[in-house]
Amino acid sequence: LHALCAVLLTPRGMYLLLGAGVVSAALAAVSTRIAIAAAIGSAALALIAKGLFPGRPRKLASAHRLQRVRALLSLLRGGKTPYDLAAFLEAEGSPDDGKVVLSLTLEPALHNFLRSMHGGAIASAVDVSTTLAIVSAGGFPGVSTSLGVSYLAGCGPGEKIRIEATVLKLGATLAYTECRLFRGSDGALMARGWHVKHVVPPLPLSPLLSLRPALAARLLAHLAPVRQRAAAKAAAAAAEPEPRDEKGKTEYFGRFGEIGHDLLGWDAPLQDALCFAGEGAAAGGGGVASPARWRFKVGPAHVNGYGALHGGCTASVIDSLG
Repeated sequence: LHALCAVLLTPRGMYLLLGAGVVSAALAAVSTRIAIAAAIGSAALALIAKGLFPGRPRKLASAHRLQRVRALLSLLRGGKTPYDLAAFLEAEGSPDDGKVVLSLTLEPALHNFLRSMHGGAIASAVDVSTTLAIVSAGGFPGVSTSLGVSYLAGCGPGEKIRIEATVLKLGATLAYTECRLFRGSDGALMARGWHVKHVVPPLPLSPLLSLRPALAARLLAHLAPVRQRAAAKAAAAAAEPEPRDEKGKTEYFGRFGEIGHDLLGWDAPLQDALCFAGEGAAAGGGGVASPARWRFKVGPAHVNGYGALHGGCTASVIDSLG
């Protein structure tokens, strides 16, 4: 019976076989009948495992991939942070394994000072869309280890932006991804990013990620109904004493972090959280200058689902303070 279990069980189920074998051997010293009952029980569990889990990883159908993407987007729409972009992103499709296509419209909440798409918002789009691509390939969302973006072109207010995210390699511990953002009006490449994530799931979730695709689809349909994207909240109307040009931009960032200075567009979530703390010292005699100091009070709007600082928020702070 144990040999039968070894044939029927999937690789993940071998842990179950090992445990059942140890228990059966221990019970054999007490009663042969109990040992036989334990062996039969392990065979029954093997059959159940065979029904729940495929013998080897299977590629998901396009409909199943898109369902997983929309389920995660729906979950993000219940969060408090704007850095997930859940109020703006729409899942358009998953044309290939590990690839997703999304879109968003450039609304005021995503603007930089010159009303193009904020660099931090682009970094958030790379972060979130590549995570969705990992999920579409059957992986765990995981946590970021590194993220980078090259900015190639801007766009105007109201522009529709196409986002293509691709999983280059989904390993046992790390996932390597890339993302491209295109202007909808002329197809110009706006930005190109890469993202590496640690994707080892917690032990209790590991079996769920290995379920047969059809069974996983049924569970998702019941447990994670898709929430429709709500209209994005308009950015708070703030006084705009500076003209939206390079001179106004210099004045805006010259007061960035001052108490009472209104932050605009994508910078708005940093209002009253990021404050200037002191000038850095100039370099002298060939020495190294000390950097300016800032204080950042992290709130619910700045963290991800794990309660840690959101990667998109980190990139936004770097973009604005740079």
